[in-house]
Amino acid sequence: MVQDKGGTYDRAIGWIIEQINKTSNKLDFPEFQRGCPQLVKGLRSQPFWDTSEFAWISRVEENFETIREELRSLEGTSSFQVL
Repeated sequence: MVQDKGGTYDRAIGWIIEQINKTSNKLDFPEFQRGCPQLVKGLRSQPFWDTSEFAWISRVEENFETIREELRSLEGTSSFQVL
């Protein structure tokens, strides 16, 4: 498991908990942003991210084939929908 040095995952964990509990802290955001469904407090807005900023991404990239096959095995089931 990747260690969270300095609490960098706190925002993501908070967002995940909100999604699971179907709650929101939208009042913490400026009024013009409150209609956005997927706000993550403190997340920088930029079109592309350098993968070096995410220590865990290399494991995802290394396991791409396995992940793809796992997803493909779900096709045609109610657990998976192609958007």
